[in-house]
Amino acid sequence: MYGVEYSSLRRHGLLVGACLLGNFLLQNVFVLFLRVFGLLDAFYGNASFQYAASAVFVTAGCLGIPFFFMSCRKGSLSYRRALPFNFPEDKSNAFYLICAGFAFCLASNYLAVYFSAFLNDSGIGTVENEMLDSVNGGDTFLNFLCAAVVAPLVEEFVFRGVIMQPLRRFGNVFAVVASALLFGLSHGGPSNVLFAFLCGLALGFVVIASKSLWVGIAVHFFNNFYAVASYELYNAFPSLGVLPQLIMGAVIFALGVGAIAALLIRRELKLPRVNTALSTGKRIRAFFVNVPMLLALAYLVFGMFNYIE
Repeated sequence: MYGVEYSSLRRHGLLVGACLLGNFLLQNVFVLFLRVFGLLDAFYGNASFQYAASAVFVTAGCLGIPFFFMSCRKGSLSYRRALPFNFPEDKSNAFYLICAGFAFCLASNYLAVYFSAFLNDSGIGTVENEMLDSVNGGDTFLNFLCAAVVAPLVEEFVFRGVIMQPLRRFGNVFAVVASALLFGLSHGGPSNVLFAFLCGLALGFVVIASKSLWVGIAVHFFNNFYAVASYELYNAFPSLGVLPQLIMGAVIFALGVGAIAALLIRRELKLPRVNTALSTGKRIRAFFVNVPMLLALAYLVFGMFNYIE
């Protein structure tokens, strides 16, 4: 049993690492394409073009395609059976999980902001990803569509679906943490990595607790929608400052606290236990210690340090 579990987990780690490397390769091909056809200036200077190209080519194409083929490979569970694309059976429980998950993601954002400030105060300057300002309604629409619709669908399919679901047979906590770590490292600079990692923990939890990937997609949607709405609102009405964000944040936190209380009463804040013959150390070695995965992790960590001045 031990040997079968170890081999199965190692095979999954190899495939995930290979897909991540494929993602990086496709991203570099995309940049080369822009450079060859003289589209780099348009990508970095035109908001609509950047949003659309990032959603279609970077997110759906470079990230989604390798993992889609992995989910459909011969001898594996098909994505239709492996991924919980069913709607949650308990609708009220799903509502509480969405509210709690959204509030946790918002709190994670504040922690990431404080972490960034701490790094700067310590003399470690960081450069984070910056969004182009929308100059018209089309830019704004594409920003919402790409960030709040395309990204949640593709990233939840990849990280909470193809990566996390097969890991659950080796422990739900291990599955949530491992997928959240890869999700975090794929988000650029140090504060973004911390934020995405914490969000990944919440997203993994709500997907397992609800038995539905759609609940994770919903939390991801609301988190990204809130981020874009705050950004666009501030740019459109700078005189209002951060007051709208504070009001929206207070409402979200209130809903989150109420949802967590309801989940505690229902005893829904525990992940099901899974029996496995592998220790934590052996699970880490089996999944992470292989050539494709180590190369992918090195690429991600190196990319993160590129954001440090």
